[in-house]
Amino acid sequence: MTAGFTSCRHCLDCLLYYFNFVQAVALPKAKADNTAAGITKHIAPQALLWFRWAALVTWLTGAWYLERSGIGLGAAFMLKGSAAAIGLGAWLAPSCCSTCGC
Repeated sequence: MTAGFTSCRHCLDCLLYYFNFVQAVALPKAKADNTAAGITKHIAPQALLWFRWAALVTWLTGAWYLERSGIGLGAAFMLKGSAAAIGLGAWLAPSCCSTCGC
């Protein structure tokens, strides 16, 4: 269980590094020599697709884990007791993703 979550999280991290440190730097250079169309039409959409699916799997795995461990998804989202910290992370994740554009 933990290995699967860690693997999926690693996938998300790698894609995020790609968008922030590779594509963001390479796109202006590609626009300068008129090769940006290949990146924006083919590479970026495919990478975003994988990023979104990895994010969904991470979220569903976390929800499953909360229910399985007895903490409860409802308790996390209502920020109750020991589930408050994980619930806060769940509430902040969508605002983080909207910031990076995924």
